[in-house]
Parts: sequence; structure tokens; C-alpha cells
Amino acid sequence: MRLRWLSLTLVLPLMTGCQRGPETVLDDYLTRLERVLEVERPAPQPPALPSRPARAALQPPASSRVALLDPLSLKPCQVLPLIAEHNAPMGKLALPSGQYRYQRQLLHRLHRCDPSELEPEGVALRQQVVEDRTPQLAQRFGRMLLLSEELWYKLDSSEAPWQWQGDVETEQLLSQLAQYRTQSLALDYPHDSDGQELEALLNQVRASAQPASLHRSMIALMTTLDQASAMLAASGLDSCSRQEAEILPNLLVAIYGKRVQPLLAQVQRSDQALTGPLRDLLQPVPDKAFFTFYLSSENSSLRAKYRSSVDRHTDHWQRKIAQCGGLPGQQSDNRPGT
Repeated sequence: MRLRWLSLTLVLPLMTGCQRGPETVLDDYLTRLERVLEVERPAPQPPALPSRPARAALQPPASSRVALLDPLSLKPCQVLPLIAEHNAPMGKLALPSGQYRYQRQLLHRLHRCDPSELEPEGVALRQQVVEDRTPQLAQRFGRMLLLSEELWYKLDSSEAPWQWQGDVETEQLLSQLAQYRTQSLALDYPHDSDGQELEALLNQVRASAQPASLHRSMIALMTTLDQASAMLAASGLDSCSRQEAEILPNLLVAIYGKRVQPLLAQVQRSDQALTGPLRDLLQPVPDKAFFTFYLSSENSSLRAKYRSSVDRHTDHWQRKIAQCGGLPGQQSDNRPGT
């Protein structure tokens, strides 16, 4: 009977596995552990998720040192139409990308403006604006991207499907955004004056499931691993029944090793490829619990909690499998009944 049970435990995935998504694989893993350990799985306890901050509090601050309330002295720099458009009602309601493009175009024209064509008042105002706003432009780019509709609702894990398709495209997109940022900060050269290139990149951000899909997968995996760890602990990490000795080593190899571990590896690859470049683009990341949780590696972050769950699960399996005689082909004298 036990051999028949072992056969069913290992063969069933071959019959249906090709149709199974990641969440079904995780549920199947817990179901098999329940049967072998004869321990009911605990209720899932996903991590507490921080609330999303209000966007209004994260708007880039207006220049506190220099205001362009009377820009007539800068008329030779051809910035008056730009300033008028920005100060118009529609300009004040522009999307974050439009606000950034205004700041970039203004600085580009002032950088290219010949001071010899200006009156002393204009020379002084031009210098003040350039010195005040040029260092802020890189920060404005990061804040523009963060606050854009295309990315703002992709940072958490609430509504994202778990999918891996498009990871390569997302990695390429982040590289393109980094290149755009570099070119945009070169103020001596014209760049994307109509904003079409930036809007095209933001449309690609909108079409991507990342990073929300990555964050959802991390939460699903750590929740499952925590359940499995609790079940292994409840069964006794310093003991092993005959049924456990017969089935657990093979379950570890055939089910966890071949079905769950590839999901962990994919999460690790995606996180390494996407999170660092995205965080670099968003610098300086606001000092808020929401961004610390999803974008950092601090102890309170999703990454740290995920890593802790993986390590605890690995430790529990190592202790349990040692009591059951080790993996297939590596059995020791610890096997029950020897």
C-alpha cells in the first residue's frame, strides 16, 4: 500500500502538471505535505502590506530660490512662450511627464542662450535659474516616473497577475528609460521636445505587468513556504515516521525540487534584473514605508521577509530529511526501522 501511495504521489504531476500555473503548483505542494506528514496546513498568513502614500505629498517641490514671475528680461532666450504655456490653466494640470518636459526644455533653452544678448538683469536671472534648477532635474525625472499613472499603480502587488512573460522586454524597457534619462540630462542638446519618445516609453510601462507581478509572486511564495515550514515543524523536526522516510525524500526531489524551486529561481532572476535598475531610475526614492517595503532590501522590506521565509523553509527541510535518512541515494543509518 505504501509503495502504491508513493507511486501516486510522484506520478500525478506528470498527468496534469503541464496545465498547472504557479499558484496551483504551490497548492499541490502543500496538499502532498499534508498527506505525508498527516498535518493540516495552517491558514495562510501573508505579510502585512503598507498603505500607498498620497501622491500629492510626493510632488516635486517648486523652486524655492528663484521664481519666474517676471521673465521679460529672458525674452532673447525664447523661453517666454514656454513659460506662458506652463503658467496657463492647462499647463498647471499637465501630467508628470509634461511637467518634467517643461523643466527640461526651459533649462535647455537657458543653457543655450547667449548671455551677451541679455541685459544685466537677464544675465543674473538666467544664472540664478540655471544654478537653482539644473541640479534638481535628475530628481525631477525620478519623481516624474514614480508619479506617472503608468507606474504608480504597478509598484505594489494588489492587482497583478502572476506571470513571467515579458521579463526580458521589461529589462530592455528599463535600459531604454535609463538611456533616455542620460540624454535628457545633457542640457546642451535638444532632446524629445515634443515628448513623443517619453510617452512611448511610458506606454510600454503601462503594458508591462512588472514590478507588481514580481511582488505578488514573492508574497505567494513566502506565504506557501511559511505554511510548509509550520507543517514540517508540527510533524517534529527531530523525528521521522516510516511513512515520512519512504515518501518525503522523493517528494522533496520530485515535487519541491522540480516544481517549486524553479519558481524561486525565476523570482530571484527577475528581482535581480528589474528591481535595481528601477530603483536607480526612481532616485531619490521617497523615505516612506511603502517604498521601503517594495523597493529596498532593508530588514522591513518584502525582499528581506521573502529571504527569511526561504531560509527557514530550507532549514526545516534539512533537519527533517536528516532524520529520514537523507535524500534518495544518500540514505544513512538514521532511517526508521534500521
